[in-house]
Amino acid sequence: MSLFKVTAIYEYPEVDRSAFIESENETQALLKAIIGQALPVKFQRDEHGCLQPRYWKPEMGGSARWPSIGKNNLLTWGKEKNQEKLRFEITHEKAPTK
Repeated sequence: MSLFKVTAIYEYPEVDRSAFIESENETQALLKAIIGQALPVKFQRDEHGCLQPRYWKPEMGGSARWPSIGKNNLLTWGKEKNQEKLRFEITHEKAPTK
């Protein structure tokens, strides 16, 4: 197992959030961070106008049920017409000590 820092780069609000994830590789680290709800996939305003994080739910993926990892560090999900996107970066961190 290796330690990876997964950073989600949101368009709105313009913030970055990171999580440290232990996994076998970068792809697994990203999926663990998103599906395991360590990082939100987006932010939306609630009924009171307050900005709230939205975490992954299988319904968000539509018929695919899971997000897709595309080129240029882009995570995508949903229907083609209304496809949602999240830019991310992954860095390999120092291996955890036991």
